[in-house]
Amino acid sequence: MKHLTKLNLQDVDGLTGNGVRLLVIDTGIKFSLGTVDVIESMGINSSPNDTHGHGTMVANLIANNGTGIAPGVDLYIVDASDENNNFWQDDIATAIMRGIDWGVDIITMSISGKSLVNDTLRDAVQSAIDLDINVVAATGNSFPSGLASWPAFLPGVVGVGASNYEDERAPFSEGAPSLDIYAPGVDIEVMNLNGTTGVESGTSLSTPMIAATMALMIEAGKDPDDIFNYVLPVIGETKGQINAGFATHTTGDALLHHWQIFEDLTVSYLLPEQTVEFDVIIFIEHEDLVYNVTATGEIVLSDIKEVAFNDLPSNTELIGNLFGYNGVYDYLDVTGIDPGEYIFNVELVDNNGVQLQVIGQEVIEII
Repeated sequence: MKHLTKLNLQDVDGLTGNGVRLLVIDTGIKFSLGTVDVIESMGINSSPNDTHGHGTMVANLIANNGTGIAPGVDLYIVDASDENNNFWQDDIATAIMRGIDWGVDIITMSISGKSLVNDTLRDAVQSAIDLDINVVAATGNSFPSGLASWPAFLPGVVGVGASNYEDERAPFSEGAPSLDIYAPGVDIEVMNLNGTTGVESGTSLSTPMIAATMALMIEAGKDPDDIFNYVLPVIGETKGQINAGFATHTTGDALLHHWQIFEDLTVSYLLPEQTVEFDVIIFIEHEDLVYNVTATGEIVLSDIKEVAFNDLPSNTELIGNLFGYNGVYDYLDVTGIDPGEYIFNVELVDNNGVQLQVIGQEVIEII
């Protein structure tokens, strides 16, 4: 499945979310499919057996026994929809409180509304936050709506938008003030009620990817809030997209990170907005040698650090990959390069050569 590759799940091989309790509040799940293992379930207005399909899609993205991101989670299900598959704030609040009773670690809601938020829902969300439960919600599919989506915009809730496979915001995906992070949400392969697979798009599909990755982080002993420290770029956006490659991140620097698949090495960066025109220097250190990376992607042995990109305007924010998928450069083929530790550096300098900011220094072991 393409979205699994995009999440870089190869970097977290062996993690399944084992022992993490995750609650899906949606339209229930189709139990007869047998594709996920459910610990507890309830329906607020009817049986939690899904007759709509939305909840089944979401739950299978997380915990499908064959293709789920976190198939080892302890999955809890609450159907909070009414007979017309609408969601009401009081019912969502009831579902959240049931999750608190079950002692869940994560609550995910691929639900968004535009009305005023009542105190019942606001208090339920806050109760979960106060107990250190990670609450995740979709930002919605009504761009360019200027209205914030609940529950995503509530304090402490992680609001999830949708990106495509070209590292762009999906045209339908809503943003601020509800948005905190992106995940793939275009042309996602999903499980249908009849057991077949189909392709769907929406922030509803992006949201469970964030929740499932948080489950992997908890299993790995990491703080789920660190998910924001390992994001990959979304072109033209100030919020990043999910990167399950947190397991191999070496420096804790949110602005420069890498992953390696076989002999293809990817390095990504985020260059924050500057107040003056600036240049970008990209160089690699190995033992006592320094290599510059040119604007065409060549790696050149040099005694000095040289500029890769000149005279970038101060009012822009560069965000993208250096090497790899949709990158500034094609994949950097490390075939023939001696194995060992290489230090990738990205620096900003002004036109007089004065250093403005060291964006990142990433130690990469080439194998």
